[in-house]
Amino acid sequence: MAAPRVGITFYNITTFLKGSGKEVLEFAREIDAKGIDVISVVDHVAIANATYEKAAAGEGDYPLGKEVTPGPPDEPIFEAMCLLSAIGAVTKNATLSMYILVGPLRSSVLLAKQAATIDVLSGGRLELALGAGWQAEEFRASNVPFVGRFGILEEQIDICRKLWREAPVSYAGRHTSFDGIWSFPQPLRKEIFTWLGLKATERNSARIARLADGWIPDYSTVEILEEGMDRIRHECRKIGRDPTGFPVRSSPSNAFDAEGNYDLDAALATAPGLLAAGATEFTLNVTSGINDEAALWKAVEYLTDLKR
Repeated sequence: MAAPRVGITFYNITTFLKGSGKEVLEFAREIDAKGIDVISVVDHVAIANATYEKAAAGEGDYPLGKEVTPGPPDEPIFEAMCLLSAIGAVTKNATLSMYILVGPLRSSVLLAKQAATIDVLSGGRLELALGAGWQAEEFRASNVPFVGRFGILEEQIDICRKLWREAPVSYAGRHTSFDGIWSFPQPLRKEIFTWLGLKATERNSARIARLADGWIPDYSTVEILEEGMDRIRHECRKIGRDPTGFPVRSSPSNAFDAEGNYDLDAALATAPGLLAAGATEFTLNVTSGINDEAALWKAVEYLTDLKR
């Protein structure tokens, strides 16, 4: 069995690092040097008041729970592609990725260009991780239709792959059309590994089997991972795709002790079970619940030990 990849996701990282961009980049440089395989960033263009109001009423849209929000409203969330470009400049080995990029909020042609640029400048280290988004207000503020976003996402993947491999490219889709355009640079290998971060419903499992190079479930339990992979393998076989070794990036469900404090040890302890259930990668979200430097480096050490 191949050693798993291990990763850190910069989630609420600026709370822990006092909001300093320089400290965020220094942390990235240090964990790269210590052997972390994947550095991921989260993505939101904006968070709406309505998100917090609905969560307070127990009626929220957040995938992790109707009473949960993605953090305090003034928590800095750096634009994902800009942050990854900066991280790429201060690291040497780590794969650069996301958890999860809201693809439909971006022009497909622009996303293809951004991704190819980061890939080339980082020496081929980018992996896209795309999702359809969940916050309707964020779509409205970006002048992008919320209904139909899955169709936009599907076209987006198709357009990116064409622009990464061919030139010139023409495309006639439901959401995007163009004729005879050139987009250079192209990725170093003419492709970029593309994850899909979607709940493995029957319909989404078919999307993942058809379009994705790998799957990122919501914060994972063994049950979620196994049930999702059963559906994805089934959909892969229906279209003649071999599901053997299908890549899965897992992250632990948030764990809390009896007092309601984030339990880092409990979160890390989920790794062996998730890897045994079929995950090929284990990524820890660094949250504001990890509230001291010693705990943070303990997590990094645990993750690097998983590879041995």
